[in-house]
Amino acid sequence: MAEPERSRVRLSMVGLVCISLFASLLVRLWYLQLVDQNEYQVRARGFNLRVVHEEGTRGRILDRNGKVLVDNKVINIVNIDRQPLLKLVKGLSAAKSRVVLSKEFDRLAEILTSFNSPTKA
Repeated sequence: MAEPERSRVRLSMVGLVCISLFASLLVRLWYLQLVDQNEYQVRARGFNLRVVHEEGTRGRILDRNGKVLVDNKVINIVNIDRQPLLKLVKGLSAAKSRVVLSKEFDRLAEILTSFNSPTKA
């Protein structure tokens, strides 16, 4: 065999290998996206992403002598949804609604105190 003919055969073999690799890649992509898409959609829905926003702790502010001017303090904030309370006292007289609300606030104070959060009177 002549040298140019050998190089042509080698080049065609390399081209054939490249074409077969790309063809197998395309067949696999076709299979994943068209034939087996339902299974992968179910799997994708199974992955959940939960975003939790956390505030970074603020640093202490010190004066030039190292004395703390401002420090971090953890506080608890309690919000009350008014709608259930309004439904609770709907149709009651003013005196009865005050009694019901007072009992509810006392119950809330007991719950907060059980979590080591003293309440003000």
